[in-house]
Amino acid sequence: MPVDKITKDNIGLIRNSYQNAIDKENKELGLTGGLGRITYDTKGDRFSCKFEIFTGNPERIKWDKHCYKYQMKSEHFGQTFIYLAERYQIDGISSKKCKYPIKAINLDTGIRHKFPVSTLHSVTLVQEITS
Repeated sequence: MPVDKITKDNIGLIRNSYQNAIDKENKELGLTGGLGRITYDTKGDRFSCKFEIFTGNPERIKWDKHCYKYQMKSEHFGQTFIYLAERYQIDGISSKKCKYPIKAINLDTGIRHKFPVSTLHSVTLVQEITS
């Protein structure tokens, strides 16, 4: 169905259509990423968006970009720590989550948890576990 005008009612349809095409190509090429924020003019005849494609781990790229805000270092990504007798591995950061920005996977259950920065500052980080 052709789109005559870009509005808030059909911008979701447009985004999904483009993102599906990008996802198909990303899968073929072994890449990740896609469309970011979309803005459109009041006339409804054009839109623009942020478009990001990653060759590596997008969580690692995001970590490297934001970790300094939480007094963390780039090399902390992938490191393990023990919290309440459970082993966790740092695998991401949510830069918009002020209270619990650090993402880590429980190595025993595989469940992802969010942690406050104070928790990571109070535990000893260990180099990545080699199995």
